[in-house]
Amino acid sequence: MMEQQIAIGTVRTTHGVRGYLKVKSFSGDYEHFFSLKEVTLKNKGQSRKFEVETVKPHGDQVLLKLKGIDTPE
Repeated sequence: MMEQQIAIGTVRTTHGVRGYLKVKSFSGDYEHFFSLKEVTLKNKGQSRKFEVETVKPHGDQVLLKLKGIDTPE
C-alpha cells in the first residue's frame, strides 16, 4: 500500500523549554491534530518522521510535542 501525505500546517516557532512546537493549521481547523499519532516534518528537501506525544490547544494554533524533542533547540 502506498503511503499518502498531506500538508496540514506549518511550524511557526518553539514554545517553552520542553520542546513544544507552535503549529498553525492551513485550513483553520484543528480537530484533526488531536488524533495524530505520527507526523513528518519537512524542511529544505529533507523530511523526518516523529511520534506525537501531546497536542494542546493554544489560541489560534496548537502546541505539538514530539517524541525525542525535549528542548527548544
